[in-house]
Amino acid sequence: MESILQADIFFFVTTVVMIVVGILLAVFLVYAIKLIRDIYIIMEIVREEAVDVIDDIDAFRRNVRHKAARLSGLLGAVTTARFIRRILKPQKDEQDE
Repeated sequence: MESILQADIFFFVTTVVMIVVGILLAVFLVYAIKLIRDIYIIMEIVREEAVDVIDDIDAFRRNVRHKAARLSGLLGAVTTARFIRRILKPQKDEQDE
């Protein structure tokens, strides 16, 4: 009789522990699912912002290339003007001799 009573107490305690562990596991899974959902939302936002950053960088690169081409043309014109001025302007050393 005593062994049956001990077995009943053991199964009762085991059942209570399993219920508590099950509840804790369910709470943990709920929080884990919420966390994974939030991480997924954050990843979507980061992905959209990364596309925007890539577009901004492309626009910036195009702008820099355009400005560099304009500056190159201006420098080319200034350099050509100096070269022509040197050719057309007589040297002072040559006139003195």
